[in-house]
Amino acid sequence: MKDDFFFEYFTIQKKNVNCIIKTNGKMNKKDVLFPAVLVGASIIFIFVSMAVWLSKGQSKKWISRKIKIGAFILSLSSMAACSQPQITCYDVAPLDNFQFKGTQNDIVVVNPDSSTNINGQITGRQAKKFSFNITDEKNHILYKDNIFAKDNSYDSIVENFEFQINKNIPDGKYFLHLFSTEKENQDSIRFATQTQELKIIRTNN
Repeated sequence: MKDDFFFEYFTIQKKNVNCIIKTNGKMNKKDVLFPAVLVGASIIFIFVSMAVWLSKGQSKKWISRKIKIGAFILSLSSMAACSQPQITCYDVAPLDNFQFKGTQNDIVVVNPDSSTNINGQITGRQAKKFSFNITDEKNHILYKDNIFAKDNSYDSIVENFEFQINKNIPDGKYFLHLFSTEKENQDSIRFATQTQELKIIRTNN
């Protein structure tokens, strides 16, 4: 009805716990439109109240509008009060994260004819001791050893590392498992800190 245009201009919907405001067919977060809608509704309420006063309270039409807009403002205030605070989320960098140099498609590639060294950087370091093992596709451990910091001490949040693999491991695809402990304690840890694909390929093959 035309008499209700002040009230029908604003429609409140609730979606996914957050209060959402619908204006002119567009959906926007309440924290963007709430203040504007509340101010607009308050101005209209004052205008309608003046119309009721000028009519000396005899106009049912203006009284009805005043009641509806007043209820609307109360609804806005209630929704603003009960809505849950927004939580800002940030990606947390992984701890004891190994980053390798010279990877190919995120695969560590070693050519024993040139070098058996694997090096890189640990970011977000928390542990003070690290180790690794190499397994085949059947999860058989072919080799394991400790990983030492290049400066011989794990005392910084970011550390450079280098270790060597067994040069007698045949060419093929393997898994490089990294642990935040010494090699002797690997069996006591259920899961590795990180697992990386490893490919060993010699130049002469």
